[in-house]
Amino acid sequence: MVQAVAVPVTVKTRLGWSDDEINILDFARRLEDCGAALFTIHGRTRAQGYQGPAQWDWIRRVKQAVSVPVIANGDIDSLEAAIACLSQTGADGVMCSRGTLGYPYLVGEIDHWLQTGQRRPAPSLVDQLHCARDHLQGLWDYKGQRGLFQARKHMTWYVKGFAGSAELRQQLSCMTSLAEGLGLLEGAIAACSPQEQASGSPEIVAITGPVTSP
Repeated sequence: MVQAVAVPVTVKTRLGWSDDEINILDFARRLEDCGAALFTIHGRTRAQGYQGPAQWDWIRRVKQAVSVPVIANGDIDSLEAAIACLSQTGADGVMCSRGTLGYPYLVGEIDHWLQTGQRRPAPSLVDQLHCARDHLQGLWDYKGQRGLFQARKHMTWYVKGFAGSAELRQQLSCMTSLAEGLGLLEGAIAACSPQEQASGSPEIVAITGPVTSP
């Protein structure tokens, strides 16, 4: 495959099939010998699914075993987790997946910390509801009614942890039109207190490559 394409070939994989069959070190070495340019390692086995903690120590071992960049994945659900993972594994970067569900600001927070060593201001509730509204609109623009149905689960990830969120979450999970969903979110935004509107208004950062340590 490496010889057949003009772009770098990268690999995302898990540690192995189960704790009894962790073969990632041999697998990574063989793939590097075949020309793999980068690895993203999810620190769980296939048998684990998403249960139990990610085994970051195995990612550290992969990093020590190969010469190409290694991106760590698994349990990167906060800035603190990203910092700890980079420290423990020595990885060249981290990949966030489930940690961004309902909180896409996470990627920008990690990138900002890596660039400056400082924390970005946390988004306000209004910021997050605006983001949910834009996400809903974007899914509709891209996929139409199918996007609206997909948006139901995404809206429930955004809407939590504030007064009235349970009822709003239930309503959004059953919305049948774009206008209904936008109306529910606009109503929630209008109901926010001045304190819930105050923040540093962080932007959503779109990063085309891995977030890497300096």
